[in-house]
Amino acid sequence: MDKQSTKKDEHDKDDEEEDNNDSKLLKEEVNAALKELPFAVEHIAVSEKLPHNDDIVYLNITTCES
Repeated sequence: MDKQSTKKDEHDKDDEEEDNNDSKLLKEEVNAALKELPFAVEHIAVSEKLPHNDDIVYLNITTCES
């Protein structure tokens, strides 16, 4: 294996680790938001029908009415 291939493999591995970190961060942010909103919402959950990935998450929310 030449140096260029090794550098590319290391770069790909770094990108994959960064993507995993971004995914974990997004999940942490969503979970934090879910914990902060119970006073204002009756129901909140990640949509099971709409796609989600490391960059976007769709939520189903039913607000409380006074």
